[in-house]
Amino acid sequence: MKKILTWLAIIILPLTLSAQMKTPNLQFVTDETPLKTESAPPKPDVKSENLEKVIELNNLGMKKVLVDKDYKQAISYFSRAIEIDANCFNCRYNLARSFFEAGDYDDGLKIFRELIAIDPQHSKTLASIGESYNKKEMFEESQAYFRRALAADPNDAETLVNYSVSLNRTKQFAEALKKVDEAIKIKPELAEAHCNRGYTLYWLERYKEALESLKKADRLAPNSAFVHNNMGAVLEKMGKDDEAFKHFSKAVSLQPDYGEGLWNLAISNLKKGNRDAAYEQLKQLEKCDYALADHLRKLLWSKFTLDASQKKQS
Repeated sequence: MKKILTWLAIIILPLTLSAQMKTPNLQFVTDETPLKTESAPPKPDVKSENLEKVIELNNLGMKKVLVDKDYKQAISYFSRAIEIDANCFNCRYNLARSFFEAGDYDDGLKIFRELIAIDPQHSKTLASIGESYNKKEMFEESQAYFRRALAADPNDAETLVNYSVSLNRTKQFAEALKKVDEAIKIKPELAEAHCNRGYTLYWLERYKEALESLKKADRLAPNSAFVHNNMGAVLEKMGKDDEAFKHFSKAVSLQPDYGEGLWNLAISNLKKGNRDAAYEQLKQLEKCDYALADHLRKLLWSKFTLDASQKKQS
């Protein structure tokens, strides 16, 4: 039975592959930080008091993003700031990132492309386009933009990790490992890098090394459901089913609506003969992940049919 290996950025389903990428923080513009504008001069009506209002609205938007995760309200604040000063580069970037975080990749891409026309070497915008294309499963395009972003800023560890995500999606595991190792050299404390390294090593069948990377990620970011789920997947490959079960259980206890963790815990329960427990995971999955619930329901039914057939023959 195939396990699902996930990290903070990647989900492996039994039949399909999808990605959730680590995203760098949005640019936070404080009152002490001057706003970046286009090369064209500001609109005549952008006076000092209006500039202060733009900064205030941008900061309110950032609070909604970073603290409240309220992207709809953040979009409203950034849009109001842009109404006052359409040349506010940071406001427009932050608006595009908010669209991205809200899952509206096309609207975000439209703004990112406009910003690249203004500043072709803006690394964060180039990287954001790469992330957007990854979300749209356009991996050749995403990798091209990640390369451009890294040419502009070779020391961007987050972009190196996201590039490795895209490379993993196209099964370029050796190259993905090189990129994530570069990220770790630049920022050794980046938990997502170690977690993704574990994921890549898993596919390279270097399970002991994968487990060490995941343990490192756990030390840097304790109590991550994703990391515990990954450790369970690796341990299962190493034949350590009891230890794997503990990590799957931990993942679900940390995040009860974590679909991939519920799936793996259900499979582990089935291997242990705990069919009733697997049904409990199915009930939970039905509330949070219909696709995985459907997979598990079919698996449980097929196992029931097999068991009944075996009993009949005996």
